[in-house]
Amino acid sequence: MRRAHHSAPRRRRSALTRLAVIACAVVVFGTIARATKQTRADAAALKRLDELDPHGFLREQWEFKPKGAGDGNRDDATRSSDAAVLSPHCEASLAAHLPLDEFSLSKTPHDTVARSRLYSAFARSVRRDGLTLFDPENVATQGLAQGSLFRKETSTHGGVFVPILTRLDTPVRAIVVPLPAASNAANTIYANTKRVLEKYFPSEKGGVYDFSTENHARSVWLQDPTLYHFSTFHASHHLAPIPLGGDEGEADVAREVELNAVRAVARQSCPIDAVIERVVVTPSGVVMALWNIEAGVEPRVFRDDLARALPNAPAKQIVKEKVIWHSTVARVLAPPNGDASAAEGNAAAATNTQRALTEALCGVKASLPVAWFVEEFDVLALALGGRFDKHDVPF
Repeated sequence: MRRAHHSAPRRRRSALTRLAVIACAVVVFGTIARATKQTRADAAALKRLDELDPHGFLREQWEFKPKGAGDGNRDDATRSSDAAVLSPHCEASLAAHLPLDEFSLSKTPHDTVARSRLYSAFARSVRRDGLTLFDPENVATQGLAQGSLFRKETSTHGGVFVPILTRLDTPVRAIVVPLPAASNAANTIYANTKRVLEKYFPSEKGGVYDFSTENHARSVWLQDPTLYHFSTFHASHHLAPIPLGGDEGEADVAREVELNAVRAVARQSCPIDAVIERVVVTPSGVVMALWNIEAGVEPRVFRDDLARALPNAPAKQIVKEKVIWHSTVARVLAPPNGDASAAEGNAAAATNTQRALTEALCGVKASLPVAWFVEEFDVLALALGGRFDKHDVPF
């Protein structure tokens, strides 16, 4: 009887062990199956890319240096040093979504390729030029130096950066397209941006990275994910202010005229489906998600239509490249470990940041059903948490 009494727990342990082995096997085989399925999907997407982009317009931007920049038969070390090279998985993720059939028989690249060409140039710039934001004379954003946008709050332990909110005499009037705040894209971008910057831009050697509840830290500024947006067109901006009118009544009438003009353009434009192609860190420290267009109105067409609808808008727009579709997600404000003199290490940190974020976020999709007509009462109000008013303008 005693022997039977002791054998029951052993049988139970044996049964639990078998169940654990089976559970582990299920997990392992499930992981292998998912990886196999992803590999097959990537292979199919790359085959689609070959069939629908027979001239290799996109592969040229994703895999090779621009003409004259080097030998096409480069070794692996040279390839890995090219900051614009995308992984096969990223290529496949993009090939699965981009409207390749629109130019499969054309010998002339259209806006999809123009964006890729622009984005690959952006990706190479920080490796070539390094991070220039630590130069006090450097212009960081829209003609503004970093020192005019942020200050270090010395009363806080260790010091954190806080925005400088500068009131505008003439509010900026801009048409932007918001990334829906509750979207999976916004949440995914924010989580990965925080994780990667935490790794490559720690505020102090051996220290603990610190994000405050106000969304700022000792070395970076994270954009508010509920206000991620695509800058599209300006009816007035701080470099070329155009007042609405003399008194408040005239201003209200003029504002309504502009708003109605923007509404008319949006009504004839299709909602945009966009996909992240890559993430870059500019030499001035701006971390940007660069998107290509899967469907909907082309940014270049949208901007041209807005320019015709708003003839009094500044001729020199803040966004100079008509095909670009970008959203700023963070700003690097201090060098990793606080060492501004380590130029090579700083450039490497920026390059590693953009490579890691590109790998994590390429292929992330978003549907954009609405534009905003925004009045910013402080300089870069949307970016820095300042005061603004907005009007929804549905596509």
